[in-house]
Amino acid sequence: MTYSDRSLIAGVALGSTATETKRCRCKLRTLGVAVAGITVLGLGGTAWALPTPIGLGTATQAAVSSGTSPTNVGVSTIAGDVDSTNPSQPGLAACTVPSPPPGTNCVVYTTGTQNINNGVAAGVAADDTAARIQAQGAPDSTAVLPQLGNTDTPFAAGVYNTGAANITGVLTLDAAYNPDSVWIFNAASSITAASGSSFVFTNIPAGSSPESLSCNVFWTAVSSAHLSAGVTFVGTVMAQQSITVDAGAHVFGRLLAETGDVTLISDTIDRPTCAALPAGTGGGPAGTSGGSGSTNGGSGGSGGGSAVSTLSATPATPLASPPSSTGLTG
Repeated sequence: MTYSDRSLIAGVALGSTATETKRCRCKLRTLGVAVAGITVLGLGGTAWALPTPIGLGTATQAAVSSGTSPTNVGVSTIAGDVDSTNPSQPGLAACTVPSPPPGTNCVVYTTGTQNINNGVAAGVAADDTAARIQAQGAPDSTAVLPQLGNTDTPFAAGVYNTGAANITGVLTLDAAYNPDSVWIFNAASSITAASGSSFVFTNIPAGSSPESLSCNVFWTAVSSAHLSAGVTFVGTVMAQQSITVDAGAHVFGRLLAETGDVTLISDTIDRPTCAALPAGTGGGPAGTSGGSGSTNGGSGGSGGGSAVSTLSATPATPLASPPSSTGLTG
């Protein structure tokens, strides 16, 4: 952060005029930082609008949804439902033994069920489409460069629009000690996560966790999404076409492909336990608040420190014992 950036933030925190506050908002959102654990508000002013979670409807229960044929090579682990509207697709075969022999193509289902060409699958597909359209129309968006990750500037909660989203290295999401933080990333074409890329949450509020915050991360692609080998990915992916996941990836979220297939290769899909909101809702501002600036401490953040936590690529945790999601919706 430059000296002028620090001065800009300090000016708002110390109670700048309404005009100065309005002029500074765009700069602050671009910076996407929490300064000493402080929620920055102009004295007597209002906070900029933050998005609410996108309602997924029946797609909330899905880990994988495909418009054509979900496929799997090797042994994958899935926590959540697998849905397909393709009448000729038999589904993803379940592993019949705890340790399948080499060369076996099957899925270890830790929870959930398969819905193939039935009313449930059709409902999930319709709700997925409604959610994707709602996310892409979310207001108060910020345009960002396609290259995401590997930056000293974390992404604050908000709506971000880009071209072909390319995630490399570590992508940091700043929760600003707010359990209602929501991130929406809309790609005008495709989403690609480079091999080995991962996510980090900072300034996590007390009672929350990286797993529970993953309920509030949403990705949309006008075309397709490709998660490369060894990726640790966070959030619900809603692609209008297909989703391809290379070997050894771990997804904390959902893979929802509208018209194409979802391809897995020895991957782990952990669908988080999130509140089911009506499909096609959310994304708009959560409201504003006035008054003087207030501090947010929180566990690990006393004195303004930065609480950092990462999601590790461990085997899927059965959702019968989900991570804490206190105060979170999705």
